Amino acid sequence: MGLRSRTGGKSVKAVLDTLTNQDNRREQGSKTLHPPLPDETGLGMRKWIFAVLAVYVLLFIVPLGVRPLVIPDETRYAEIPREMIETGDWVVPRLNGIRYFEKPVMGYWLSAVSIVLFGENEFAARLPAALSVGLTSLIVFLLVACRGAGKQVALIASFIYLTFAEVFGVGTFNVLDSQLTLFLTAACASFLCAFLSSEAKTRFLWLSFTGIFCGLAFLTKGFLAFAVPALAAAPFLLLQRKARSLFSMPWIPILFAAFTCLPWAVLIAQREPTFWHYFFWVEHVRRFFSDNPQHPQPFWYFAALLPLLSFPWSLFAPAAVAWYRKTKGRDILIRFSLCWFVFPFLFFSASKGKLATYVLPCLPPLAILIANGLNGYLEGGRRRLFSFFALSSSALAAAGAVVVIILVLFPFSKLTLFGPSELWKQLLIAFTLTTWAILAFLAGRLKERKTVLVLIAAAPLLAYFSTHFILPEGIEARKAPGAFIERHGIEIPEGAVVVSDEALAASVCWYLKRSDVHLLLDGGELEHGLTYPDSVQRLLNLDGFKSLTLKSDAGGVVLFADSRFYARTALPPPKEVKTEGRFTIAIYNSTK
Repeated sequence: MGLRSRTGGKSVKAVLDTLTNQDNRREQGSKTLHPPLPDETGLGMRKWIFAVLAVYVLLFIVPLGVRPLVIPDETRYAEIPREMIETGDWVVPRLNGIRYFEKPVMGYWLSAVSIVLFGENEFAARLPAALSVGLTSLIVFLLVACRGAGKQVALIASFIYLTFAEVFGVGTFNVLDSQLTLFLTAACASFLCAFLSSEAKTRFLWLSFTGIFCGLAFLTKGFLAFAVPALAAAPFLLLQRKARSLFSMPWIPILFAAFTCLPWAVLIAQREPTFWHYFFWVEHVRRFFSDNPQHPQPFWYFAALLPLLSFPWSLFAPAAVAWYRKTKGRDILIRFSLCWFVFPFLFFSASKGKLATYVLPCLPPLAILIANGLNGYLEGGRRRLFSFFALSSSALAAAGAVVVIILVLFPFSKLTLFGPSELWKQLLIAFTLTTWAILAFLAGRLKERKTVLVLIAAAPLLAYFSTHFILPEGIEARKAPGAFIERHGIEIPEGAVVVSDEALAASVCWYLKRSDVHLLLDGGELEHGLTYPDSVQRLLNLDGFKSLTLKSDAGGVVLFADSRFYARTALPPPKEVKTEGRFTIAIYNSTK
């Protein structure tokens, strides 16, 4: 029986069902995962949708401006869009006025629009990532609701995605992984809709969307945009015994992806003829196969990290697996989600260089798999595994609260991150963990399905929300130089030459609104850009720096540096030097 809108009107779900002609795909195995639930209609469902939306706004949007930007990523990905706005050059990414070819431009464009609308601040810098998380969660909801699992299961999947530990952590920081995940999720969802469409026009439409979203993902982070959808789609088509589609379906997405990328690809090639050679060979091929990669980790690294990245819902994966073992996972959505999760995950694991954020695009299908499996497990009247892991979650949270209290009562300088004035932060952590423990304990003891799901979903929310406000001063002193730079920036004489070590360069540019900072000894990620004739003089060796400080310029030279770098480098004695925590400013030859 085909899916119908349960609201009595023509909902988004009904429109998408019409587009994909789900009723004509019965032979493909697209059937209802769970029987209709009585509270999926009217006011009841709207209430739960509003609750999830409120959680999203409170966790991801409201506190974005509370924390200072941290180095190195957040200030870098804020400064590049700022310079785009300042120079009016929206084609060539530049950091500190120097070519920066590690990423294409889409992520910078999104941040630049946010900065234009909301100003040069932490909120604007982080907003694109947070909005990307919300839109990805919406796609997960629509995909599950429209593929037969019902709105309640769709809402669970959406909520699980929002509250994965990595999704929350990455989605509230100014990095590009959430934007990439949004476009890849949209591409994979569009492909599944195309596969389930029997009408040629509808299939063409969805395949076009697949290509457009792949193109946007490419403009965000490069050729990875094509690997993830291909690795999800190809095994799925083989599993569905549609091998011929491997040769017929890709052409439309490839064409529209090319149309999406082509304007900027041509412009950057005209402006910077070496861009594509560097971006393809150095940033992709060499990084993937290099014997000396950035961030080297073993093959099993992501597998070992996955339970933490998907916490707390990874605790309940065994219950979901138990349900799939019973049902054999024959539904098309489950099969596709499994391919979407497993094969890109193996691909990322095969790369020699690894960061935890690389597997973020694998978490939307994992949320779908856990939501369907967990709901089916509880719906079948089974409780043992769920109760065991809910109580385990409670025990972990309680143990964490006890550890925090012990550190408050018996502080160990090598174990605590907080200073004497931050007692309230430690007590807040203990309180949120205690709340988590109580709610998870109740979820493990009670029986009613909706109640236990609400309790286990609510358990980590207060802890998540509090993380925006409890950044230890010790970490801020090491990772957030903004206050230091702004405080001492007013002391910089007019006409001074500003120099920075590689670690603080992007922060100095962002907070001082400059793009002419010289780099001392190490170019870091700007190494390639510093090889160009118009930028090579921006990198100073020790002799060059000493020569610069001896010039009789009224403004003199001002150096910002990591205090450890400053201490171990044989620099000439400054006129004035100030060190606070991990950051140092040294002023040379100033007449001020």
